[in-house]
Amino acid sequence: MRIPDVYSNVLGLIGNTPLVHISSLSVKGKGQVYAKLENANPSGSVKDRIVKFMLENAAKTGLLKGVDTIVEASSGNTAISIAMLAARFGLKAKLFIPSDTSAEKKQLIKSFGAEMYCVSSGTPYEGCTDYMQAARVYAKGDRKSYLLDQYNNALNTEAHFHGLGKEVSSSLGKKINFFVATGSTGGTISGVGRQLKENDKRTQVILADPQGSIYYSHFYGTRAERRDLLRRSKVEGAGKTMAAQNMDFGVIDRVVQFNDAAAVEMTFHLHQHESLIVGLSSGANALVASRIAREVTGPANIVTVFPDAGSRYLSKLTDVEWLESLKI
Repeated sequence: MRIPDVYSNVLGLIGNTPLVHISSLSVKGKGQVYAKLENANPSGSVKDRIVKFMLENAAKTGLLKGVDTIVEASSGNTAISIAMLAARFGLKAKLFIPSDTSAEKKQLIKSFGAEMYCVSSGTPYEGCTDYMQAARVYAKGDRKSYLLDQYNNALNTEAHFHGLGKEVSSSLGKKINFFVATGSTGGTISGVGRQLKENDKRTQVILADPQGSIYYSHFYGTRAERRDLLRRSKVEGAGKTMAAQNMDFGVIDRVVQFNDAAAVEMTFHLHQHESLIVGLSSGANALVASRIAREVTGPANIVTVFPDAGSRYLSKLTDVEWLESLKI
């Protein structure tokens, strides 16, 4: 497909991201690791894809009639994408994020002119200590707002089925043996996984899940896991303590757990050995993909996603106390 010389606006820049071979994690004669560089999207993350798709669909179906504000709960990247794209649809944005979201993400949201609420037990919103609940409470009380609801809106999965999923499935001569991704909303792994399974049922879809997330126990049927053992990962955008409706376990073949420290160490590896300044969930995906590369007994193509840019985590990656809390 010929790339046009000029795009009419930023929407045309979303998607068709590059696929790069990760040589330092590949094993000669065995697993070859490849990654989609989603930081090439305009706002710097994979979430541009779903926000564009969901807003265009909402506009087309009349859901934005009488609406002046988009509301959403996000660990940061979706909030940034909404903050960037809302103005393209003539809308304002009110965004609810966890208080421990990285400083860089907060700065990006503000720079796009969106209204931001940082929610935690120490900084509740209308009595809500959970950012997702806070967004729902606000949207319920404002008739001119529209809650995008990325965790439960099926258009999240559809966006990746039609976009990222098609790009991945058509790469490498359509020979994808494994696809690896973390999951929070579930949209990426569910949408891409479904597309890959339709193309070749033999493709294995692997969910990389942080220790403390609920998805591992849901997948393996050990739901009696004690609630006090569930915790939010320090890898922003990976795992959940409550399962999102968009997580489709039917397309997932295996869930592989990782710990936060190992994911952060792999993030540094990608920075220093692959010259790729990518984010924390990229480190998690690369970590699990590298395990698969070593496990396979013969040639295999392993594709993963690097969801965002590492520049939005530098305040954490250079914070000695934060690293020490992970025992790094």
